[in-house]
Amino acid sequence: MLTSRTLGLIASALLVTSVSAAYYSHALPVYNLRSLNTPEPCPSPQGSILIIQDGNGFNASSTHGAPSNPWPKIQVQKGDTVNIMICNLDKVQAHGFAINHYFDRGIALGPGQVYRLSFIAKQPGNFVIYCVVFCSAHNFMVAELVVT
Repeated sequence: MLTSRTLGLIASALLVTSVSAAYYSHALPVYNLRSLNTPEPCPSPQGSILIIQDGNGFNASSTHGAPSNPWPKIQVQKGDTVNIMICNLDKVQAHGFAINHYFDRGIALGPGQVYRLSFIAKQPGNFVIYCVVFCSAHNFMVAELVVT
């Protein structure tokens, strides 16, 4: 038989859990996400760099030696407009995408979602592209943006 104290503790724990879930459910940035249920393969838009996310990383980065060898390596010139289309083809889990300096906050994409990112490469250097969602391919989701 449960005592009133035990019932009170259970009720308090449920209340804290539900309040936390309600508060954090909107905490991830959205960035005008254009969510599409795209058929495989994701269409490659003209003038854009296509990044495919799935259980093999970014564009199969797990088979290219990531994380010690970031893949893909995107090379652009200073002043270029960089258009990237990120497509999560994973049917089960979310994946993330961020670029140091250019897209620090990143984006989380659920299964089948697509995000289009555009920016001007104003600062030269090497910038890490990485996943912001802990997933099964997280360790392999390392790429590089090189601005010369």
